[in-house]
Amino acid sequence: EILSGLVGSEMCIRDRKLVRLPFLWERIQPQLDTELDTAQLALLTQSLDFAHKHGVKVVLDMHNYYRYYRQPIGSETVSIQSFANTWKRIAQKIGNHPALSGYGLMNEPNTKGLWPQAALAAAKEIRKVDRSHWIYVAGDRFSSAWHWPQSNTQLIADPWMRDPKNNLIFEAHMYLDRDTSGMYVDKTETCLLYTSPSPRDQRGSR
Repeated sequence: EILSGLVGSEMCIRDRKLVRLPFLWERIQPQLDTELDTAQLALLTQSLDFAHKHGVKVVLDMHNYYRYYRQPIGSETVSIQSFANTWKRIAQKIGNHPALSGYGLMNEPNTKGLWPQAALAAAKEIRKVDRSHWIYVAGDRFSSAWHWPQSNTQLIADPWMRDPKNNLIFEAHMYLDRDTSGMYVDKTETCLLYTSPSPRDQRGSR
């Protein structure tokens, strides 16, 4: 099944115009460099149909944290090209659906400098078959908004990744526990109160 799909769940899209639809790479493509799983594609399409019925746009979100069967992308067993080719296959199958907003290349990647190359490769493969929909590019180090400036200079170093014609959206996540990890280790912690933004925060919000 899809990881947390939309099918039959009106509550999850009520009063929303844009949602992320997470899926697992291992389910949509159980073996690398092969055709996509037809049953999983049917579930994705069913979820998109449901969203379209309610006027909601969908971001397809590969929810793998830069792993395929626990092996990192860019390793000996999972090549960057295999990752990029999977996204091309998805765009070929789903790219014309009216509910599609775009492609979320990877949820919260956490790598040792490999993500910029993988993101660029996947984005370029998508653009071979779909020139119009958004491509959502998450930041490295779990997409942390706090760490974005330090961890993602290489992600935007290639001119292709900064070209407005490529319809890219760069994604950052912000969790409101004390260390911004989202782990909420302190179970009594319910809210983090911020004072005035620091100069770094002000620069990042422009």
